[in-house]
Amino acid sequence: PVALTGGVARMGELFTGRFRRALEHLVPQCVYQPAKYSPVVGAALCVLSESAGVDITAPGVAENLMKEKMGEDFDYLAFRQRTVDMVEAYLNEHGVELKHGVIETLKTLKARGIKMAVATSTDRERAEDKLVRSGLLPYFDDVICGDEIERGKPYPDIYLKACEKLGTKPEETVGVEDSINGVTASHDAGLYTLMVIDLIQPDEETKKKADRISNDIFELTELFED
Repeated sequence: PVALTGGVARMGELFTGRFRRALEHLVPQCVYQPAKYSPVVGAALCVLSESAGVDITAPGVAENLMKEKMGEDFDYLAFRQRTVDMVEAYLNEHGVELKHGVIETLKTLKARGIKMAVATSTDRERAEDKLVRSGLLPYFDDVICGDEIERGKPYPDIYLKACEKLGTKPEETVGVEDSINGVTASHDAGLYTLMVIDLIQPDEETKKKADRISNDIFELTELFED
C-alpha cells in the first residue's frame, strides 16, 4: 500500500506566489522599499511554506510566526483570507496544475493493484474539491484529512491514521512527501519515506529521515516492481 501525500499538485508554487501578492497588498512598503523588506517577506514566506519542526496547522501557530517576522500589528487574518481568495480564484480559472509524471505514476500503481491514499493536512472539503478538480480522486482508495487528527505534520498522526484506514502496517507502507515536515511525519510513523523534491530542498536532517530522495515522482513505481 501507498500513503500518498504532497508531490502531486503544484500547490507550493501557487501558494507562494499568492503569499507574496497578499503581503504586498497589505504591506505596501514591501513594494516601495524592496531592499529593506524583501528579506522580511522572504522569511515570512518561508514561515508559511515550510516551517520545519512546527505543526503550522495548529491554532495560532502560523499567526504567531508571521507576527514575529512582520510585527505585532500585522493583520494575519486579512492576509490569510486574501491569500486563500486569490488561490481559489486562480484554481477556478485555471484548474489544479499537476506535477510532471503524477498521472502516469498513479495509473501504473493502480494497474499493479497497489492501494493508495491521500494523507493531507488540508480539511476534507478543500482536499476533495482539489482532488475532484484535478481528476485524481478515482485513483485513491481513501483520503485522510487534517480535520480527522489532533496534530498535523511534523507529527506522525496522519500517517498512522492512513495506515489504520488502509489496513496496513506502517513498515509495509510508503509515504511520499515533498516537504520537510511531511518527511518527518512519515519517517516517525515508521513508513518507508520517499521525498520528491519540489520548492524545498532537503536539509541534512531530512536527508537522514528520507529513505529515498528523487526529483521524479515516477521513481515511486520502482518500489513496486514485481
